[in-house]
Amino acid sequence: MALILIYFLLWAALLVTIIGSLRFRLPPTAIIGQISGFIGLSAALLQNLSKHSLPVYFWIQRLRLRFSWGAVTRWTFAARFDGDFGQDCLAEVISFLCDPKTFSMQVRVESHSSRQAIVTIDGSLVLTFSLELQEFSEANLAGGEDKAHFTVVSRVLELPYRYSVEKIQRQIVPLLTVLAARLSAAHSSFELDVEFRGKNPFFEVYIAHLKPEQIDDFRVTLHVDSTSPTRKDRVEIASKHVHITATSTDSLTRLASDFILLSPDVKVLLGAST
Repeated sequence: MALILIYFLLWAALLVTIIGSLRFRLPPTAIIGQISGFIGLSAALLQNLSKHSLPVYFWIQRLRLRFSWGAVTRWTFAARFDGDFGQDCLAEVISFLCDPKTFSMQVRVESHSSRQAIVTIDGSLVLTFSLELQEFSEANLAGGEDKAHFTVVSRVLELPYRYSVEKIQRQIVPLLTVLAARLSAAHSSFELDVEFRGKNPFFEVYIAHLKPEQIDDFRVTLHVDSTSPTRKDRVEIASKHVHITATSTDSLTRLASDFILLSPDVKVLLGAST
């Protein structure tokens, strides 16, 4: 912290010097030199602040991604609904989604059988729907009891960073919400996997004090809702990706926004278990 204080005092002194130079109309070359030094000192100050403050660190990361026009996120999502689904469940869901009176997005069916269908939503979102009936589930075949399973799996999506959360909020979450209401599932879960091009900014938080030989298999699991007895909403952080597991579309939306827009609750990050 002493180094940060020194940087800040130098930064403030240089700022006062620049204001004085402008006021007394010193030669442009002198002012340009002072401004260049001010920019370099500001960068050094922010870099040191980011090492001691997670909010500052993530603010810098957001700026970096926001002004990097080539920044692309690569991600997939999946959902699973468990319930007492009949053999016509998949056909009924497809019929429901294809009817413009009941579902507002454009749906094109690429292939369809009684147990699996591939559909394209709004020309860009390719999904695979699968139905596993209760009598064919692994638990029932082993002599136990289980529900039927309806799963949704997306193909890999690559989008500019600034459009990723918008797509989740305006297309994916509404679709999953409609499916959850239509299926009346007894239980549902949602997963989102985000792959970062280059370094994972969240991973950097945890490896700052580790030796290089400790990093290869290092993973962090955040139990987001520590007050929940099941602790099923969680975020797993690895070297190049973030994997989100949520039990509701509201949790999925919140966590996706936090971990794609790099605006997480710092208390959650500090309470992580490795």
